[in-house]
Amino acid sequence: MKATIIERRAELLRLYTGLPWRKALLRVEAAAPRSLLIPQPDDDQLLLESRVMAALAWRQIATVHAWPTSVSPPI
Repeated sequence: MKATIIERRAELLRLYTGLPWRKALLRVEAAAPRSLLIPQPDDDQLLLESRVMAALAWRQIATVHAWPTSVSPPI
């Protein structure tokens, strides 16, 4: 685990963006202490991401037929 706040922020930035460790560390060191390291997406990017996530998540939803359609009598 990273020891300092700067190293922890750099590690998160590296995981989110895929930047090499050294570049992520330099970017964090150059930024203000509580500034956003990744800019907020614009409306078009948000729409794209929501549609992609919805398409990916829909395949994993198993509640289309959550209850049986016919009930068999107990034995």
